[in-house]
Amino acid sequence: MSVMARALWLALLGLGLSGCAALVERGDQPLDVSDDAEAATYEVLYSADFLPADGIALVEIRVTQDAGQLREADFRAPASRYKPLAADGELVETDRGFLWRPPEGGGVLTYEFKVANQRGRGNPPSYDARMEAAWALLRADHLFPPARTRTAGPAQSQPWIRLTGPDDWHFETRYGPVGAEPVAIRERERRFIRPTGWMVAGQLGIRRDEIAGIAVAVAGPTEQGFRRNDILAMLNWNLSALLEVFPDERDRLLIVGANDPSWRGGLSGPYSLYLHTDRPMVNEDGTSTVIHELVHVYSRQSASGNDNWIIEGIADFYAVEIMRRTGTITAARFERAVTSMAQRAQRIDTLKARGVNHDQRAAAARLMYEIDQEIRAASNGRQSLDDLMPLLEPDRTALTQALFETALTDLLGRPSETLSDWAALL
Repeated sequence: MSVMARALWLALLGLGLSGCAALVERGDQPLDVSDDAEAATYEVLYSADFLPADGIALVEIRVTQDAGQLREADFRAPASRYKPLAADGELVETDRGFLWRPPEGGGVLTYEFKVANQRGRGNPPSYDARMEAAWALLRADHLFPPARTRTAGPAQSQPWIRLTGPDDWHFETRYGPVGAEPVAIRERERRFIRPTGWMVAGQLGIRRDEIAGIAVAVAGPTEQGFRRNDILAMLNWNLSALLEVFPDERDRLLIVGANDPSWRGGLSGPYSLYLHTDRPMVNEDGTSTVIHELVHVYSRQSASGNDNWIIEGIADFYAVEIMRRTGTITAARFERAVTSMAQRAQRIDTLKARGVNHDQRAAAARLMYEIDQEIRAASNGRQSLDDLMPLLEPDRTALTQALFETALTDLLGRPSETLSDWAALL
């Protein structure tokens, strides 16, 4: 992009959408308000204009406030992907990104965002974010990075999102379709809300359905071979059963995908997931990448340090168990899958790792299967691993082995014999 074109873009941003009070929410539902009656509110409009020829998005974050509610936002935005351009108020580049102190009456921050991102150091390279001439696939929470904020009292943001690009581009997000008209983000889990989850843009093929009361969209660039109808069928068979284990009130789910050189696997995000077009609905080992990632989406569990085996074992176990319950796989295939897990467990000497490998994940799934059997035996069939899941999530604390053992002990009424048997790997 030329210097003149960039200057024109910044000038247009300064003229457009001068006040968030004029924004209109798509649909007829009013914007939710904070439950905290003491919290002052301020508007945040997140905008991005995609420029495929340059491989970047030009991003604007516009704050509208009347009493300096947002004092500063310290963005985690490394220079490898983010380039600050201009800001009202004070803008300071830091080791972790940039710190913005907007004026008391609000203001605008603009920066460039490099879309493409290589995952790992493989050869040939693979990407968990890409932009081609006709499309882009990325995470909104990278486009709009996280920030530590300081406010005047318990202030609450009211966020909106708008996305633009070439004339023939469309934008699909976990909030539904987004375009030049701002769309409200109805979340109140944090004081400072930003758009999150996977998104896909450009010339798209999209299939939509309502499954288990959830508006599901499966979207990918055209001519990428993404099996949208197969994924919808898989969800029709299994999503209801999964939600019985991991109940959730959110009413939208987005699944996106693309072909090489996109990353050859599955990746979960908030109420969204990415799936490479080559991933089968059911893998040769009897698991399912689709169900595995959906468990991550709806359990919303995270792990601390070297205890990723907990969440990966839960996801891989339920990737098989859910399909057994729904008849997607037979009981015999289920038994072969858990036998294979036990065989893979013989190949490892520890479950502890920040990034578990295939054999460690299979071993962790086998451990979850054995814990499930222990709970069933101890309760005479009245309880199962399902009953442990709510005990792991009340405050959304990152899971550790100690927290997991405590929850299991509380459920069983005694220390777990299964964990004792697996102590050598823990």
